[in-house]
Amino acid sequence: MKQQLITTVILAICMCLATPGFSWTGRNVLEINVISSDSILVEGEPVGLEAIRDLVKTFVANPDNDWCNAEHAIREVDLLGEVCVSKGVVSIQCRRTVDYGFYIAVNDELEKAYREMRNEFALANIGKPYASLPAAYRKAVDQAVPKRISEAEPNYIRRDGQLVRNDSFFW
Repeated sequence: MKQQLITTVILAICMCLATPGFSWTGRNVLEINVISSDSILVEGEPVGLEAIRDLVKTFVANPDNDWCNAEHAIREVDLLGEVCVSKGVVSIQCRRTVDYGFYIAVNDELEKAYREMRNEFALANIGKPYASLPAAYRKAVDQAVPKRISEAEPNYIRRDGQLVRNDSFFW
């Protein structure tokens, strides 16, 4: 039994390590790189705009307690008691040359993901949609489902068809 448990844990670790873009230090960070108006990388893998919402929800909520998604911690939240809160951060990096409308579309998908997670949490734990909650309960749900989005300069950019490290803020 003990040997089987160890084997299962090792297998889970190997599966995470085999996942593109996985790193132990970045477990709680989902990297989204907007390379151009038609090219988005999530954890180094190309995805379409329509996939971002579900990827963010899966990463942050981590419903299957997958080692490759964000960790959770038990926190005391006013009006709700002890709740499981995600440590997940969504890091979005966008080249300056990307069309502003596309940048807004990507951010809209992030906002929709968090709005849906907060609404699902409110329905499951309070029995009402998030939008119809009194301000105190909305604040409690916001603490239980924190929106952590980091915007930063891209680490990698595409030059002459090659993906290269961005060593300058001005390019």
